[in-house]
Amino acid sequence: WSRETFNSVLMDQIASFLLNYLLGEYVDGLDAKNLHFGTTAIELSNLSLKKSAFASLELPIEIKEGVIGGIKLQLPSGITEITTKPAIIRLERIFVLAGPTYREENTQDEQKIKNMTSKLLELRDLVAAGQQGGNTNEAQKGDLSWMDEMATRIVENLQIFVDDIHIRYEDTVSGSVPFSFGITLEGVHFQSADENWTPTTTFETGRPVINKIISLNNLAIYMDTRGTYATPLTGWNNVSELIEIMHTLIHRTDKPLDCHDFILVPLSAQIKAKIDTTDEIVRGTPKLLLEGLIPHIHLSLDSLQFSTVFQLAHSITLYTFRLQHAATLHLRPKTPPRELEGGKKWWAYAYSCISRKVREDRQRWDFQYIKKFKDNKEKYVRIWKKKLGGANLSTPEMSFLSACEGA
Repeated sequence: WSRETFNSVLMDQIASFLLNYLLGEYVDGLDAKNLHFGTTAIELSNLSLKKSAFASLELPIEIKEGVIGGIKLQLPSGITEITTKPAIIRLERIFVLAGPTYREENTQDEQKIKNMTSKLLELRDLVAAGQQGGNTNEAQKGDLSWMDEMATRIVENLQIFVDDIHIRYEDTVSGSVPFSFGITLEGVHFQSADENWTPTTTFETGRPVINKIISLNNLAIYMDTRGTYATPLTGWNNVSELIEIMHTLIHRTDKPLDCHDFILVPLSAQIKAKIDTTDEIVRGTPKLLLEGLIPHIHLSLDSLQFSTVFQLAHSITLYTFRLQHAATLHLRPKTPPRELEGGKKWWAYAYSCISRKVREDRQRWDFQYIKKFKDNKEKYVRIWKKKLGGANLSTPEMSFLSACEGA
């Protein structure tokens, strides 16, 4: 390879790493296998957020629309500048429109799939960490340490600029009145700084402590329970029109808004962070030291907002209860409790839910259950190592892996 080709391939890998590291979990299409840039200046526009972006919160919320209007990534011009010059990421127009999700149908199968997916993702991360940490020769360890060092320097020197954020939740069923809850932010910037806290783009390699400045501009939280914006947004037929509407509902220094009922009145702040990058732990020396200046914090909550918050919290509690008892939802009576025979069926259903949990709790402390769990774990590890080694698994072994992962 020529030096130019090597530079191009390396920059391509760095760009893929950065975008996946920061956004891969939330944005559709950011698969490292599909990202090929070959340049140090990258621009992406109108990227869709994954519908599962909030799934890890395990809340009754679904994304109706989500978009990132623009991503700009600026990398150093060559491999020799990676440790001395920053990578700069600019995100703009991050808009999320969400709403409640309450479903009456049986969610037992969905919960099993969700649990299995979570286990497989955790297993994948453990396997990746194990492959990096062990079973490598000296040459491979040298390559890994060099790549790890480069990745660390890139993240340390990374500067992020995010402008125009609006996350809005609209709900017409949880409270006594329709309401919308939102978080807006005109901008948040993460910049590196020198010893005098002056933003800089020049660095020294091997710095034990790095300085970062975090600037918040007009962070606000609102809950609209009255007026036009308490109800779901109207007047948009496509994502572009929604972007325009969401953009106009952000409080700005040069264009303040009075259409929202703010819980947190817009505030701006600057936070200085000292990050100790050394591996050594010294008693009395913090790894992260924050110093912030917030001119004012103004919180406000009227009686209608207060009651709506409690009603929303109650709805979330009921949803969480349903997830906990997903395995018995198929036994849930169809007859309303007030109808004839309805009360008896509902009492029987309540008894089955509670007795099932009591049996499961008792079973976990049973000697035979513990022994079976231990034996299955050892067998699973043995078969999994065989699979990692590239050996062909028999049908019973594959079935055993699937049964354990779906349990």
